[in-house]
Formats: sequence, structure tokens, C-alpha cells
Amino acid sequence: MECMNEINEKEINENEAIHLTNMCNGHYKADYLISDQCLPRPEHKHVESYSLHFYNKKGFACDKNGLIICFPSQLDGKNRQNGIHSTIQYRILNSPNNIIASKCETHRKRFCQNEKKIKNKLNLCKEGGPADSPWHGIQIKTDETNNNSIILKNKKDIEADELLRKEFLKKANLGSYLLNYAGIWTLGIDLLPTIAKQNIHLFVYRGCYCSMKAWFRRPYRNIPQHTSRIDTGSNQCRSKHISKTITPLKGFKAKKSIVIKLTTDKYSRKAEFALQAKDGSNLVDIYITNKTILFGPGDAEGHWYPSKVKLTDSQEILEAGKEIKITIQAFVYHIVILISGFPKMVSTFWPFFWWKQMPYMAVSNVLMTGDFALLRSVEMIDFDDVEHIPCPFSLHLDKVIKNKTRIAFRGIVHEDAKSISFNFLHDAPKWHKYLGATVMHLNINFTRNSTSWWSFYGGKVISNERISEIIGFQRGKPFEFIIVVTDHSSEEMGIVVKYSAFINGEFIGGVEGDLPIWTINWIRVTGQMTLLQEPVVDFYLCGEMEHFYKFQLKHLPYYGSRYCLEATVPPYNELWDTVLRMNFVFDIKNASNDLLFLDSYQHSKKSWDELEIHPNPIGRSGVTFDIRIYATSFQFQISINNGIDLINYIYRLPPWATNYITVSGDIDGVLFGNKSSRCKAYYEKEKNTEKAELPFPIDIYQVDTNNPLKNGDLISIQGIVKLPKKFDENAVNICISFYHEALEWHTSVGQTVFQANFSVNYVTFNTYMEGWKFNKTEEPIYKLRRPLAIGQLFDLEIFINQKEFKIHYGIMQKMNYTQQLPSWTIQYIKVDSEALSLPPRGHYVKIERMMED
Repeated sequence: MECMNEINEKEINENEAIHLTNMCNGHYKADYLISDQCLPRPEHKHVESYSLHFYNKKGFACDKNGLIICFPSQLDGKNRQNGIHSTIQYRILNSPNNIIASKCETHRKRFCQNEKKIKNKLNLCKEGGPADSPWHGIQIKTDETNNNSIILKNKKDIEADELLRKEFLKKANLGSYLLNYAGIWTLGIDLLPTIAKQNIHLFVYRGCYCSMKAWFRRPYRNIPQHTSRIDTGSNQCRSKHISKTITPLKGFKAKKSIVIKLTTDKYSRKAEFALQAKDGSNLVDIYITNKTILFGPGDAEGHWYPSKVKLTDSQEILEAGKEIKITIQAFVYHIVILISGFPKMVSTFWPFFWWKQMPYMAVSNVLMTGDFALLRSVEMIDFDDVEHIPCPFSLHLDKVIKNKTRIAFRGIVHEDAKSISFNFLHDAPKWHKYLGATVMHLNINFTRNSTSWWSFYGGKVISNERISEIIGFQRGKPFEFIIVVTDHSSEEMGIVVKYSAFINGEFIGGVEGDLPIWTINWIRVTGQMTLLQEPVVDFYLCGEMEHFYKFQLKHLPYYGSRYCLEATVPPYNELWDTVLRMNFVFDIKNASNDLLFLDSYQHSKKSWDELEIHPNPIGRSGVTFDIRIYATSFQFQISINNGIDLINYIYRLPPWATNYITVSGDIDGVLFGNKSSRCKAYYEKEKNTEKAELPFPIDIYQVDTNNPLKNGDLISIQGIVKLPKKFDENAVNICISFYHEALEWHTSVGQTVFQANFSVNYVTFNTYMEGWKFNKTEEPIYKLRRPLAIGQLFDLEIFINQKEFKIHYGIMQKMNYTQQLPSWTIQYIKVDSEALSLPPRGHYVKIERMMED
């Protein structure tokens, strides 16, 4: 059925053109004043014309019927709208072979038939109406053989049309007939009515496979900006669907991409794509619904990363009007599939034995079927093969490693390789003698022809195994190296973690480690090799899930912060401090024995503090509960199930010593922070109350964990000195500190990577880490060329250069300090806000990153 579009000044944006392709094929009516293109309005300096505007995204199809705009002709001799006819010299008739004239006539007859059926009050087909006279028209479409270029914009045709116009104007006074010089240039005088008419009538028909947009622009109106929404056809088209369509491929090989661009409508439910062999068998499958994206074949043929993507309601990929682009890239050893149209999704397929044969040699066709329309034909284009990652490379893990986790490395050993290493680390992106821990290290030494495994913590090797041979790894060859981590720990055996190694599908041995499995949160690869992809971690292989939960805080807790969770339990007590342990005990037989034990562990004392015992406020087992913990100035305040009576626990260690929360035991469904609906409700209720969480302190700057400071970076610190009028010339008046796992200086927790202490006339630099023989506390000492003074701009710049800090105080003084700890250990920069107020730029710390290639 036709759409009737009554468009006037009151119904549209006054400053915008009229959109003719709003999914409603049929009649468009617009106000018209012929003098607008003859005389400028008072508020405008120039005369502007009525015009048609078209837009089609480059390469998108508008083929078959294309876009047709029909209109009652002003120059046709059979025009009966005005009661008058143009003279014979200026008439333009529809020739019998004019395809557009035939299509417009068909649309006109159908329009009038529909008008009778629906008893339209406009009576456009009555005698003298716009549908009672012959229609002329214009068709715009694309040509697939010319990369979907718009046919109308052929440069030679436009130039020929201009010659026709000039020739007619030259001979018009001699009686030349306009019919013999008709072209695009006559569109305006054929379409625009005489001065007696106050409306323009357009009849628009967009083909079901056309995405072109069109506007009718009246003088002094704007063309709206193009949106990302893609519309094809109209509401009169059937729902979008492609039956099984096979597109042949020739020469699909490395550095080739298959590109499929499509769009959907509100009826779209699924879309399927496959790369096929000559015999019709599917080699690669993609199955899309609004809820999931599945990739096949399954793991029987290889590994997908990921094989299934679950979509949220906001990510519905097949929603109406969305442009979806599927790119299938062939690399030397694997295939990558990219899907855009919502947050970009990437999946990689590694077939079994990929190091022996190329996965795409047998690809012959692309099969497509589903509820969509192609925006352009399937393409195969070249791309640059850049899917290589140089070493060294570090990867931070967001999830906790548990029993039967598989970690896969795929790469190529260099021809001249001396050694390569695989490192599983705790709280450090690279090995350091005193920071973090090396949970397990594997080194392949080609020079010595040896393989070694070891763990390192606290300045010493705690396990070491070496064999005098190399199995599987070869210089100049690709490898698939897989480590399966299994946890065999128990109360009787203590910590026992096994690392089983496989190279190119063959088991090559393993080793046992002495540090807990969940401590692994960094993976680092070093040596003379190139990775073909980032290390892939398959968490919880074989579906085994223990009752263990681990949550890493986004930043260290400060005084005035809070946590919300449902339980917690201590980590391994020989690796670091436990700020707070909450141990809930339930006695099924006697509820009076339900108790809560609170305590802390300090590694410096190598012992747990004295237990605090409280009644267990959870009550009986089998219930859902929540825990809120508030970090006040001197104690934790603990609320369980929104209890009125808070449990107070005086700090044994500062709250900022916490960077993980773990939960274990007989418990399920643990949620942290905003992932818990209960916690979110509490947060909302506590807004604007004394329990509300204080904002992160403005005098502390947190360095991005995934982008640590490095050589070439510049740290700028500014503030306005606001010290009391009487300075203590020998005391520290301003302190600038760089911390690792700390928010303030402490004798046993965290590290002070660098500290600058300013007195009135001097500055000293130091580094501190518990028990470290290289600690520097009072040197070097520099006399300030510009002593501190109230109200002056304190301006300190620290440039990280190789293994030292180059320090500029103001514009006159330059100093150096040798780095005692690497720059990547700087996690927090704290400024003395009691001595410095905010500078004009509005923040104390600014980081300028080194420009990278």
C-alpha cells in the first residue's frame, strides 16, 4: 500500500530539507513559492534554488529498480493541471521506449487504484490533480560492474548535458524544439510548477535493494548530517531475506580478505555464512542471532578464540537499520574473523596442525543465507599481514587462574635465536629480584641446548629443574606451545601446582611449583621469537570450578573508601600481608557456636595477629548475605546484611595495603561491587550521607596499570606553596612521593620508588623498600637556587631517562637521581596537599608520554 506524506512547514524542521527516503514509498507534498529562487529573502544575501540531493555510501548497492522520483510534468502536452498547455516548442513528451516513463506510468496507475481503495480525501487522482496528468521521472541507481558507482554521475554525460543546454539557449530564438535538447538540465523547468501553484508533488519509489538517500531542498534549507543507520528499500518491501547464495572465490590465500557488508530490518533473526570447499563441505562457519555469535567447525577441527560470543540487549547485532561488516582475513597460519556493527568482535581460528599446512588452501566459495540484504557484492581484497607481536611482551590477566587452566602460545622462533623464555608472574609485568614473584619460569637455551624451570620469590630461587636437551622448539620454525596448569594442593601435601607442557601437539614433560596457582596475574614472553597472537588463556578447562573467587581492586583503598561483597577469606599467608581475614563458622547442630573470626597476617612478623571473635551475624547457612566494609581513618567498619550494629576492626595494617579480595569455602554466587544488585542499592541509598564513599584523593595520581611509565616519559608536578609564614629551615616542608603498592610511606608494606623532600633551602631524594640494603634515605642533597616561598609556583619536572631521573626544579636548576627501582613500578604519585594548593591548570600531576613509532 502507498504511503501518503503530507509535508508542510509546520511538520518539518524549519531549517532542514525534506527527506524523501524515509522508508515510505509514495506521495510527498511540499510548500512552494516560485519567487524564492528569483529574489533573495531579506535575511539572505544570495538567491538559492530548489534542488534534489542524493547520498549513497561509497560502494553500496542501489541496483535493479534503483531510486525513482516521479512528478507531474509541466512540459508534457497532456498536462491538465493548470488548464493551459505549454507551446509546442517547449513541450517534452515521454517517448515510447523511455523505460523511466513506463515505470512512472505504472506507479501512477497503481497509486490511483490504491487511492480509490482507501478513499483518500486528498483526491490526487481527480481531474486536474497531480496524479491525473502524465508523470515524468528520474532514476538513480548504481552499476555493480563499476564498483557500484552512481550512473548519473558519469562525468562525460554531465559534460554532454551542459553542451545541450548551451546549444538550445543559442537556438531558442530561432524556433528550436526543446524536445531535441532535453537532458538533466531540463529537470527543473519540467518539475517546478508555475507561479499559480503553491505546492510541489513528488512520488518517490526506492527499490528494495537500494540504500540511497534523497532530499528535496527548498531555498535556504540545510541538508541534515548523514547518520550511521542504513535503510534499504521501504516499508512496502518484504522482510529482508537471502536464500542460500553461493559466491565463487578465486585465489583466496595469505594476505587476502573476504569482505561482506549487509544490513538488517526489524524482522531479522539470523544470518549464516560459510567458507566452502569445492565439494560443498563447510570449512568455516559463522552463525549470528541477536543473542549469540557462533563459530565453527567445533574444537574437533581446531581452536576458535572465542568460539561463542553472548550478546547483551544493547548489543543486538541484527537490529533494524544496522550496517554490519564481516571481514575474513587469511594469514599464513590462521584465519581471523572481524565483525563490526556493534562493539567490534574478533575471533581467530587455528586448525589442528596449522604449523604443517595452510588452513585456507581448499576454500572455493562463500555461502550466505539469512534475514539480511547485501549492501554490496562480496569482495576479496588485499591487506597487510601485521598479525605479529614482537618480544618481549607482557599480558595482564583479569581473571583468576584456577585448576586445569590451559595457556597457549603460538609463534615463530628466530633463525638466530639464543634463548626464549615463558614467565608466569605475580604482581609484576617483568622479573624483579625484590618485587612481585616469578611463580614459574621456563627457559629454552639454544646456545647451551638446555631446558630449565624455576620459581623465584623474596630474592631467592625456591624451585629449580634443568634438563640438558630441548624438545620440540627449533630455530626458524613455528610452534604451538601449551601449558596446562593443575592444582593438586591439599592440607596434607601443602601447595602443589603442576605445569604440563605440550609442543606442537606432543607432551614434552612438566614440573611442580610451590606457589599458589591463583597468584599468577601476569604472563611475559621474552627472547628471540615473534608471537603470532597474544597468549590465549582458556580458564577452567574441562569445566572444573572450585569455590574460589578473586577480585582485584581498581586502585588501592584510601581512607574514606568502601568495599561491598559477600564474603572474604585470606590468601596464602607466606606470600604477602593479609589486611583482614573474615572466617565465618557455621555449626549445624548448635547455632550458638556460629562464630566470626577476624585477624590479620603481617609478613614482617611472620605470624597472624591475635584473633577477634564475634557472633556470626549471617545466621544459618543456605541464605544470601552481603558484606560492606568501610575504611575509616583508624578502623574497618563492617556491616553484614545491613545490620545496624557495626563490627569495628582496628587496623593492624593500613587499608591501602589491600589490592585483592578473595572468597573461598562453601559458598556460591559471589558478586563484587556494582555487579551485586544489593551493593548497587546500598550505594544509591548512601548518596549524600556520611557513609557515602569519598572521591579518590586529588593529591594522588594513579598510573594506568596497562600503560606503565617508561623511558622517555615526563612527569610534571605543580602547585602553589601555602606553607606557614615561619618555615622550619631544617624540616621537610614539601614531600613528593612515587609509590608501588602503597599510598603512603610504610616500614613494611609497599615500596617508595622515589621521594623528593623539600625544606626551605634544600632538597633530598631517597628510595625505600623493607629490608633492602640499597635503601637511600638522605642523599643526594641539593641546595635550592630558588628557596621555597609562600605563594610561589612550585614547578617540578622529572624526565625518565634510561636508568635515572633527570629532575628540573623551576627553569634554573637541574638534578639527577639514579633509579633504584624500575620506572614501571611507579603506580601512584602523591603530592603534599597540605603544603601545596592546586595550580592554575587545575591538577597537581601531568604525564606526557614518549612519542612511539
